[in-house]
Amino acid sequence: ITAAQGTLDNNYTYTFVDGILTINPAPATVTAKNISRPYNTENPELTYTISDASGAVITIPGMPSLATTATPESPVGEYPITAAQGTLDNNYTYTFVDGILSITALPETITIDPLIYTLIKGTINYSVNSCETSYNGEILIPSSISVEEYPYSVTEIAEWAFYECSGITDITISEGISFIKDGAFAGCSGLSAVTLPESLTSIGDGVFAGCTLLEQISIPDGITEIGNYSFFSCESLTEVNLPAGLTLIGEGAFSYCSALSDIELPYELVKIDKQAFSECSSLTEVSLPEGLNEIGDYSFLSCTSLTSVQIPETVTLIGKMAFAGCTALNQIVIPASVEEIKTSAFEECSNLDKVYFSSSEPPSAGENLFAGCPETLVICYPAGSQANWGTTWQGFPTQACNSDGTPITLTITAIDQSRPYGTVNPELTYTITDETGAEFSVSGSPELSTTATPESPVGEYPISIAQGTLDTNY
Repeated sequence: ITAAQGTLDNNYTYTFVDGILTINPAPATVTAKNISRPYNTENPELTYTISDASGAVITIPGMPSLATTATPESPVGEYPITAAQGTLDNNYTYTFVDGILSITALPETITIDPLIYTLIKGTINYSVNSCETSYNGEILIPSSISVEEYPYSVTEIAEWAFYECSGITDITISEGISFIKDGAFAGCSGLSAVTLPESLTSIGDGVFAGCTLLEQISIPDGITEIGNYSFFSCESLTEVNLPAGLTLIGEGAFSYCSALSDIELPYELVKIDKQAFSECSSLTEVSLPEGLNEIGDYSFLSCTSLTSVQIPETVTLIGKMAFAGCTALNQIVIPASVEEIKTSAFEECSNLDKVYFSSSEPPSAGENLFAGCPETLVICYPAGSQANWGTTWQGFPTQACNSDGTPITLTITAIDQSRPYGTVNPELTYTITDETGAEFSVSGSPELSTTATPESPVGEYPISIAQGTLDTNY
């Protein structure tokens, strides 16, 4: 600090001694702001305030450094937010006040009208738990929802979530949802259209049971099994698109779908469980895929319009009453791969007139396979196997047939005979063989004759043969 005379009295002589002005750093307080976030989310931006000695908020060049020990995986609790000078102006003396980062638990239940979501135990994902039963119209089910401005995934639709929500007409399920659990849309009697996402991997039991106005459904490629009674009593369902990788159609999956007239079954299907298509009264034909192993009990029970069934060579079991009551079914081919046919499999097939078995031996069979079928029903088997099939099977006549069901050709051969001159002709005899050369038995007998008489001279005489009373089915 320098001094000069200024206006001092001139009657003096002055000596000036400089002084020093010391500028000390101003006090400032840096306070880390308290913040919170839900569990398992990224930390929000850490913020602060700076105040002077009076408590007034001020601005200082630079920024403090802020840090916390909390990570996205940190459990629910409080974590310190620490502050340090960082790049703040050195002209201040700083006091640092720590803040708190509070990690809060996710809410168990969230309502976003008209849907109610529930936290899935042990996860950070939510399921659609229920819907306002009075809601009418279309619904979009999202794959994420916001919790305290943080997005969380919705991965499933809970059991019975929309049960008997009869006012819902159209449902679109967003990509990202993987599971639809048992009965989720059961009894939605006003539902006519559903869009399923490709992300879907599981459809539970009874999911769309009783959706009586649903007309069409396309099952996405990620589905390998259709749950029991999934589309039970969907009376208006006319079109079903099944994924190529489907291996199982569950019990009663499409039973009582009375408008369903045809369905294309995928190549990888292994099992049709019991009652899968029972009472599908409009179903006219079914081509079962190669690879199918089992046709379950009652699978096609009372499919009264069914006229044609193609059973592949991979099927080993036809279940109890599998085709019972299929009153329009006229013929059916049972491949050689079938090892067992259970009780009453074709009972009351009142128009069935021919069943062709490709195997040379009868399969293991339950009782009353063809009870209530016409008395004119014929059981067909391949040439060369009459010894195994006999003349009747399951109470119906058997017949050797070609694979198309037409009778095989039999060869009647008169046996060569000889006798001495002047004697009576011996009894004329014959053999019957099928197309394989195997001896064959048939009802009736041929008519045999020769021109030779006791007086005929030495020589050879033809023995001619005609059908006589032989079975006219050959």
